[in-house]
Amino acid sequence: MNEYKIIDNLPFGFDFHNRSRKELIKYSEWFYQNKEQRMFELNRAVQQFTGKMLQQDYSIHSLAKLNSFLLNNIKSENLSKQELEEKRKTVPTYITI
Repeated sequence: MNEYKIIDNLPFGFDFHNRSRKELIKYSEWFYQNKEQRMFELNRAVQQFTGKMLQQDYSIHSLAKLNSFLLNNIKSENLSKQELEEKRKTVPTYITI
């Protein structure tokens, strides 16, 4: 699969419980402004891997299909300490590897 474009424009990390109401509202606005682009990016990644478009209608059926795709296609890999450090350099700091 080609590289999945990581979200790189978050207003802040995922530490929601440490955020003020104003910051959470800003995050909500960001989420809805970026939702369609993220859905497009997800569909592009699935289509590249399977050759099929992902049904994106927010139904339980479509979410179950996405879950099945992820469970069957996303794998973890064991990395050496050096490989892990190299990988960390390419991933935003708010994502824990």
